[in-house]
Amino acid sequence: MKGSIKSLRNFMVIMALVLLAVNTQAQLVAYNATTLEDAYVAATNTKTIGKTVLTNTGAMIISEYQEGAAIIKLENKYGLVNKQGYEICQPIYEDIHLFNGGYAAVKKNGKWTFVNKQGKKLTPLRYDWVGSFNEGLAAVLKDGKWGLLNEQGFEVVPTTYKAVKVDQDGRIWVQKNNTWKPFDAKSNIDGAFVKAS
Repeated sequence: MKGSIKSLRNFMVIMALVLLAVNTQAQLVAYNATTLEDAYVAATNTKTIGKTVLTNTGAMIISEYQEGAAIIKLENKYGLVNKQGYEICQPIYEDIHLFNGGYAAVKKNGKWTFVNKQGKKLTPLRYDWVGSFNEGLAAVLKDGKWGLLNEQGFEVVPTTYKAVKVDQDGRIWVQKNNTWKPFDAKSNIDGAFVKAS
């Protein structure tokens, strides 16, 4: 009886080690992922066929590298791969823009958001259009209204304005109707008015 328990324990330890080796060999898991899609960062090795560079998932690298990543394409869907050959985002997006300021814009089902360099979405896919990050802010459009998103995924200016802009001094301006007003997060809009340009 003692010998069979010892054999069973040894068998279980060996099986656990085999499963661990197989699991870690195939993929890396994104930090803090909440869905399987967010967790997908496939370990790939690129290969060159003629002048075409492919990941081992069959996706073709179709852009130059910018901020350490390039766009990949597979069956009219787009993703991102880093210089080490790891797919940051699997090719599931309708459109994608390269990293700018640490974030790449991605579009799926007609809606946009940003992903970071680990492939984690900054917000759910909810915007009709997104700009690129500049000084930690990106313009976003939702239901015909503009706002500003920060790098933590919060709308520092809610998407309720006809237009938004940041001047060279870093001051945020919002347009409601045809009037530009300086944005003040505490009181939402302060009293100063500027004529629309």
